Amino acid sequence: MLPELPVEILQEIAFQVSTAEKKALRSVCKDLALAMDCLIFTTIILNTLGLHSADGTGMIESLVTGALLTDWSRFPTALKIDLVKHQPQKEYDPPNDRLEGLLHLALSSMPNIRTVVWAIHWGYPTWPRRAIMHFLNSSQFIDEIEIRIETRVDMDCSWEQVRGIRKLTINSRYTPTALFTQLTRLVANTRGLEGLHLLTPAEWSQFWITLREQNMHLTDVATNNVTDDFLRYLGSYSGVQRLTLQYPSASTEAESNRLANHFFGSVLPQHKASLLHLSCVAWFEGRWSFGTHNADVISSLHRLSRLWMSVNGHDVPHEHTDNYSEWNAPERLLQIATELPVQHLGIFPADPEESRGTLAGNHKHTFPVSQGIITALLGFAARSSSPSIVVVGVRRRWYELNTTTNPDASFEYFIQR
Repeated sequence: MLPELPVEILQEIAFQVSTAEKKALRSVCKDLALAMDCLIFTTIILNTLGLHSADGTGMIESLVTGALLTDWSRFPTALKIDLVKHQPQKEYDPPNDRLEGLLHLALSSMPNIRTVVWAIHWGYPTWPRRAIMHFLNSSQFIDEIEIRIETRVDMDCSWEQVRGIRKLTINSRYTPTALFTQLTRLVANTRGLEGLHLLTPAEWSQFWITLREQNMHLTDVATNNVTDDFLRYLGSYSGVQRLTLQYPSASTEAESNRLANHFFGSVLPQHKASLLHLSCVAWFEGRWSFGTHNADVISSLHRLSRLWMSVNGHDVPHEHTDNYSEWNAPERLLQIATELPVQHLGIFPADPEESRGTLAGNHKHTFPVSQGIITALLGFAARSSSPSIVVVGVRRRWYELNTTTNPDASFEYFIQR
């Protein structure tokens, strides 16, 4: 009988089924419910926009009652705040000490929260913010925080007591100065920080200046704004394991190429002994793409298991180009990948320089370049007897390396699930 199996085996079975099927199993009997609880109650979603509505009191009381009367509150490891896509018609923020106390009690009842994702928006009520900040400042076990800033309005958030986090992600549509200053202080106070993902529309270089001045060495770094301060920080030490440059560029082609030359020439070599993942997909053609200027440093990353790069159109042979350079960038990138322990390779066409400043990319350019990349991929025969790449992505199409059907390595298209 299924309920008589050990809990560990039941959970292994449940890992293979959907959430709906897990819930169905949970409803069968008490033993199955206990086995499923730790798999179902892993994430709590808290819509604080609804907390100060007419139903807010009932929502929090139900949360607290459920936590006190059952064991479910010990299972969640992630707390997601305000992911519901709606906003109040107007700012309505009456003081409510009772609800604030209840929310604090509900949050405190979940001792195993390790990850917090908090979306901050305009009209944010004060009392939930105080309860959330108290929870963040008092918890000893949170090790990852993601802040999604969806407002131009600054908020007063006290981060002084937040300790112990290993990764901080700041994903912002705007750049509120006071809030970013507070988050910079959080970075300075978090001596054990290992990862920082700073994805903002503005160049908030103070983060990188603070890290360099504090002599803090991150191992997981992501940014969509490559600046001189960022490169000075990254070049000041060795040991980065995961590096994501999300569409690196600058206001002009010349400035973008200058930053790229500095990165590939002086900064990236600092981390060649440690780098496991590198993503450097340029928005526009230029020196950020893979080419003859950086092939040697890419090939020296001997521990790399994941590599995403863009290529320039004139380095990809295809029927719609008149100025092909006769240097086949996709083929060379594939060859380098087979010589490294790469298991996942992404090759993407960059937009032409004349697209800079426009809202949309140049499909007439990128489509034939993508087809040229696929042609190079399907015609590629690895020189290595046991090539290491498993999956190659070209825009939204994915190919899996197959070495069993014939003596030569070949890539076969498959559906990415």
